[in-house]
Amino acid sequence: MTISDEQAARYAQCSVRLRHILAKKGMKQQDLADRCGINKTSISQYAKGILAPSVKHAKIMAKVLKVSPAWLMGLTDDVPEVFVGLENDRQIIDFVGGYTDLSDEEKTLFWQTLRKLVPKN
Repeated sequence: MTISDEQAARYAQCSVRLRHILAKKGMKQQDLADRCGINKTSISQYAKGILAPSVKHAKIMAKVLKVSPAWLMGLTDDVPEVFVGLENDRQIIDFVGGYTDLSDEEKTLFWQTLRKLVPKN
């Protein structure tokens, strides 16, 4: 089964957001899996952008992570409270971690997403 470019972009955006919020909260994928009752393999696939979570899983994860399901899925650009106060790119990179492990495409998506999330002064 192949996925459309639109689906791939949605998977990637969800992946970036999930990794960001986990890093910000100091959580590991296993922590989220345990707290949500979702298989660790599924969480890993969401974090890698292989799959996007079902609506049911998105709602569960969003509740645990204290973000909206719409934000987690990339359907809104409303800034979650956990991102307020990041003052510059270095702080963002520091809290995300693993930036150097991203592919060029993921890095591009990362910056596009952050530009939408970080309030302009």
